[in-house]
Amino acid sequence: MINNYKTMTPQKEKLKFDLHKLSKDLKAKYSQSPSPHLKPSLRPLAQELNISISTLSRVINGGMMPDINTLARLCEWMEVNPSRYFPSTNIFDEVNYSFMK
Repeated sequence: MINNYKTMTPQKEKLKFDLHKLSKDLKAKYSQSPSPHLKPSLRPLAQELNISISTLSRVINGGMMPDINTLARLCEWMEVNPSRYFPSTNIFDEVNYSFMK
């Protein structure tokens, strides 16, 4: 008898993450400043979000996907729902986002 375990096991849906969209949104939010010639430093922002400056820089430049805690902190700072970065899923629909108000 041939073992068809792989074909008989239901396939788990893989979550897709839109790192490009996150990077674009972070750059847009980061570049907002009172003067178009002044950009805020990453260091104070990294300290405010309690993440390393290197992690923040890599995520902003699209070179690294953030872990779930970092994603939550970034989304809170940008005041967006994390589901924005998971196209075609409703994984975050039932989560309470009262911190974003």
